[in-house]
Amino acid sequence: MHHLIKLTLNVWIVFILSCLESSYAQEINLKKLSQEIENSLNSNDFSKLNNLIDKEIALDIERKLLLFRKEFSNAKWTVNPTKELKNKRKSIELLITAKKKLGNQDYSLKANQTLAIDIKNGKIINSEVISESSILSATKKPIEITLQVPDVALTGSWYDIDIIINKPLENSIIAGGLMHLKDQKQVIFLQGGMQLKPMGSGGIFKTVKAPLDPGNQRWAAIIAHPEGLISITKLVKVVSNQNDFSF
Repeated sequence: MHHLIKLTLNVWIVFILSCLESSYAQEINLKKLSQEIENSLNSNDFSKLNNLIDKEIALDIERKLLLFRKEFSNAKWTVNPTKELKNKRKSIELLITAKKKLGNQDYSLKANQTLAIDIKNGKIINSEVISESSILSATKKPIEITLQVPDVALTGSWYDIDIIINKPLENSIIAGGLMHLKDQKQVIFLQGGMQLKPMGSGGIFKTVKAPLDPGNQRWAAIIAHPEGLISITKLVKVVSNQNDFSF
């Protein structure tokens, strides 16, 4: 009996170690993959993406990156692995910073995107955006903004969109506006397509309703500040199942 227990323990120890080694290897591989994607993006050598991402996905990404680079040629990317999702999928976070001068105006971009990814043979074969936001500023000095907007909302539910100016202007008044972007390609920054209204100096605060059907709800906001203009976009995933709240 003692020998059997010892043998059983040995089997379980080997099994547990093999699982840990497999998990550790996957973590290392994801870190390596993230670093290689980051290097490819920052070096503008998009051809390397074919070795990291499924060909069809890589071609679409390369096309979008070329268009993006025309607007922000000095963009810097940071790619990090993040926590494993509830459905056991892996995820990575992309952080983007960029600056641009157009005429006499300086523009500054900060954006982040979290992707759920499926990996096979060391390549990303599928991806899904689960979180996304951007802040584009054309201001004389940096204005710190905090976005308090959920990444996920339940179909038909009400949720808050709070865009907070971290240092309010006391008694000053700003102008701002918020709109739902039906077309992801819709350009709203400095295009006059959004009605701005006077509001308090603290930011934009609004309660909105999620649609009855699952999908993505994309919001855009503009703040006219005494220091300049700030454009914000935020993606909210709308789900029909409460269990989908925790990716």
